[in-house]
Amino acid sequence: MYYIKNISIILFTFVLVAFSVNQDIDNGVCKISKLERANGTQNSNGECVEVFIGEIPNINNMVSTVILNPKNNGEIKENQPFNISVKTIGLSTGFFDDPKTQYYKFPQTLDNQGLIQGHSHVVIQKIENENELINPKVFVFFKGLNDKAKNGEFKVLVQKGLKAGKYRLCTMASSFGHQPVLMPIAQRGNKVFKLNYCMLNLN
Repeated sequence: MYYIKNISIILFTFVLVAFSVNQDIDNGVCKISKLERANGTQNSNGECVEVFIGEIPNINNMVSTVILNPKNNGEIKENQPFNISVKTIGLSTGFFDDPKTQYYKFPQTLDNQGLIQGHSHVVIQKIENENELINPKVFVFFKGLNDKAKNGEFKVLVQKGLKAGKYRLCTMASSFGHQPVLMPIAQRGNKVFKLNYCMLNLN
């Protein structure tokens, strides 16, 4: 009986500790915010997220990405399939939660090598006027790169190609919970959200 009782106490303690690690630890901001609290869905009206930042890599493991294909200012044929190829360092790929129910629900985490556990994306937007900002709500192609990269490289096929015009191709690196990857210092290479771009000319 004593042995069984001790086992029960251990199991109860384990469950108690496990559930005490709340993914929605309150940082106080959402108590006074007028926005709805995040519930794991993507809220186009804005929301207040209570999840803490999590683990930050050291400066030797910061994320950097380069677009290998198509080449910057390159030309591709209209309405013809083409491949996008990007290479990333500092990102342990293949980590992707459900964006329909777990969006911004988990903090950033590192693997055993100190790399951010996450995934990447590619997005193509048409450039109507080079002197005007591009509407972030409008894009012609978007793809989440959720699988494990091979030697740090992702490849994705744009099956239907693109119509003639000028386009911008960007990459976005995210941690497991879909938030932009967070770095240890402010002064560093690349843009804040790890955006890389190349210009595409189609004719």
